Amino acid sequence: MTGTTKEELMKALRFILSWAALAAVLPGLAFAAEYPDAVGGVLTLDVGTGESETYDKPLPSGVNKLVKTGAGEAVLTVATTAFAGAVDIQAGTLTLKDAAAVGSGTKVEVTGDAATLHLNFARPSGADDVFFAEHDVTIRGWGVDKKGAFRYTDPENANNAQDDRLLESLTLSGDAAIAVPTRFGIGRALNLNSNVLVRVDGTGNWMWNSEELKVDAGVISNLVGNIVWQKDPEFSDPGRTRLCMDGGTLTAWYAKKLPCAVVFNGGALNGNGETENNLAGPVTILKNMVVSQGGVGQCTRFSGTVRCDVSQDGRVELNGQGIHYFDGPFGTTGSFFLNGGVTSVGADFCVSNLFRLSKTGASVFRQTAGRLEVTSAGNWIAYIGEDDGAYGRYVMTGGTAAFAGAPVVGANAGACGLFWQAGGVAESTNGVNIGRGGRALLGVVAGAKFKAMDTNAHALPLTKLASQSGGSGVLAVSGEGSAYEAGSLALGVEDGSPSTNAVVVTDGGVLKAGRLYSLAQTSVEGVAADVYFDGGILMPTRRGEFRDGKASPRHWEIGPKGMVIDSAEGAVAQEMELIWSHPLSDLSGRGIASVTLPTNGAAYAAEAYFGPVFVDIEGPSGSYGAVAVAECCDPATRKLTGVSVLAPGSGYDERTKVYVHSADGKSRYECTYELTDADRAGGRLVKRGKPALGLDGVNTYTGGTTVEEGALKIRGTRSFPENTPLTVRPGATFDAGEKELKVSVLSGLGGAINCASLTVTKELEITVVDLFAEDSRALKVNAALVFGEGVAVRIVDPENLDKYRKAGDREVVCAAGGITGAPPALDGELAKKWNLKMAGGTLKFGFRRGFCLIMR
Repeated sequence: MTGTTKEELMKALRFILSWAALAAVLPGLAFAAEYPDAVGGVLTLDVGTGESETYDKPLPSGVNKLVKTGAGEAVLTVATTAFAGAVDIQAGTLTLKDAAAVGSGTKVEVTGDAATLHLNFARPSGADDVFFAEHDVTIRGWGVDKKGAFRYTDPENANNAQDDRLLESLTLSGDAAIAVPTRFGIGRALNLNSNVLVRVDGTGNWMWNSEELKVDAGVISNLVGNIVWQKDPEFSDPGRTRLCMDGGTLTAWYAKKLPCAVVFNGGALNGNGETENNLAGPVTILKNMVVSQGGVGQCTRFSGTVRCDVSQDGRVELNGQGIHYFDGPFGTTGSFFLNGGVTSVGADFCVSNLFRLSKTGASVFRQTAGRLEVTSAGNWIAYIGEDDGAYGRYVMTGGTAAFAGAPVVGANAGACGLFWQAGGVAESTNGVNIGRGGRALLGVVAGAKFKAMDTNAHALPLTKLASQSGGSGVLAVSGEGSAYEAGSLALGVEDGSPSTNAVVVTDGGVLKAGRLYSLAQTSVEGVAADVYFDGGILMPTRRGEFRDGKASPRHWEIGPKGMVIDSAEGAVAQEMELIWSHPLSDLSGRGIASVTLPTNGAAYAAEAYFGPVFVDIEGPSGSYGAVAVAECCDPATRKLTGVSVLAPGSGYDERTKVYVHSADGKSRYECTYELTDADRAGGRLVKRGKPALGLDGVNTYTGGTTVEEGALKIRGTRSFPENTPLTVRPGATFDAGEKELKVSVLSGLGGAINCASLTVTKELEITVVDLFAEDSRALKVNAALVFGEGVAVRIVDPENLDKYRKAGDREVVCAAGGITGAPPALDGELAKKWNLKMAGGTLKFGFRRGFCLIMR
């Protein structure tokens, strides 16, 4: 250190420390590198493993090919105008931070299995259309670290729509992978060349948003992130092209048709917009899958075959508020869950496990055609409205439906379920549970048929209504040709817990059942079980006591159109007797005649319906039995068009409140209504079929009784309502044993009445065309017949009288014990031409013979 001053030593020390500090930050700094010399016009950028070289100058002039080698990264940061050659990425990463970093009209090719082209720039200002313009990009391999042979990263992360046409074309020379960290798309051509393109990395949106994009045969596999299908690519060979959603989500936005095959192996589907979003090719689902929609009216359509090869506990789950259309066949080896929106089915639909329609949310399953099957070997239950808050509706207008497990409609407390069948044929081999613990309505209308029976005649699965505490279940069958068939119908909870249930059969609807009874005594507070027939037909299918020794419903009422008990098609043999001990009565007080939907209110006007909804009828204390549904939904406008009153009920007045539910069941809107008259005449009880029917119990219906076939036996002292009309048709028998009968109106021909005595108090009714028919025979009364004072003759069809003036006298009634009392009187004008002749025990009717001289 001879001759070295103190100042010099300090200067040297500061120099050493400054280099030490610089060395500490060197790894984080990037220094511009110089291009190596080109050889024969070929510029090779060889960057070693873990290294990165940045070049901030244009490519040198005279270069006609750029080659990237080595496992490291070469970064080009500025535009080049003189270069128009080819780029060959053999290894490592070539990153371009400028859209023109390799000039224009350049062929860029990734040829190595561990090589990557990384575009890392934002859309240039003023750029139009494709902005990595005129570059022919070809790739193969998985890329560096298997994260893509091609990557695009927008450093501004702007998510610009212009990025949707970043590349003009992308061509595969072998199986290849890409990464999409930020929004990216291809403008004109995706040339798969029968290879597999795998999206392996990046959560940005891969946009299919070019009307010019053409895709040839091959496979596209998406492992992560969204594919946003907004415009429809043109597939040159859709039959040999497959989109595999192995992860991420296929999101449709106002798209129309995707004709290639689609495989979901862990990926999801999300439909948005009111266009078709149609997956027109075959769809295969290999793992649990979620299909979701946005708002009301948005949709996804499956017009091809959908096959779900999932595990037994796997499922396909549909969510959202939009519409899912299945125009092609659907089949799953697992379960099907619909938790929101609408599923519309027009082809075969097979579920091999659990069918769940609305666990907690509001949803509609609409079947217009095809065959739905729930075929679980373990008899998994099909739920329609399962837990608290659920509002599930199954609307069937065509096709067939078959349930191996018992469908449960309105399963648990707080759930609402509605099965509305306005067409087609449905069956359940293990019974049905309506309103198990929630609220439910099963309606069979417009000629539809529902069979809740096993094919084995000895197996009689139950149809249960409100089988748990707090449940509310309604079975409604209405319209000519409509039919519901059950082994037995059991109403209420056996332990007497509170429940509300009703059976409504009207306007030609048919209920076939072996038994019908209430499990709970209806005298218990909180237990309501009501049956209403108004033009409905009951077909018993078993002999013996129809209520099987159990309790009767609280009310069994007959409306003005009457009730038919018909065993002609049942399993009851002719010599077997069906014993009827349910008390039959008329309606009482006023009922609900009609309901009018709200006509104002912004909230109701904004509702978008797709299927039926419940109508709440809240009457005063003591009212019961009214049932209505708002089921007329216009699918084009998503608005309700009316309310059907299925049963008017009894005991309602002006204090009654009526509400229609919102589409999701979470709110309701008040409706106006009209009440019936207080004095409502009851209809007739009509007995059909040859097997005998024995009336027991106490009956108070006033509409009259007609025996059309077989024998109607009166077993109890008050089983036949006194002083009501009685009609007995040819070959039929009314058998009251040794009881004395009093009827208001007597009619019928060719049948027989067995009793101790028969008194008529009001009318003898004659139908002319029947009386003068060739095979006409008198009504036989095997007892004394007594006509009370003032009994009149009523001709049902007086317009036919003149046809039979020359037919002679015909026997109307013959009484084995003779006829006593005043002869029935003919109307004054009628008596001038026709008369009744009473001789012994026979009453005859015919045209008067001779003439009448009138002196003036």
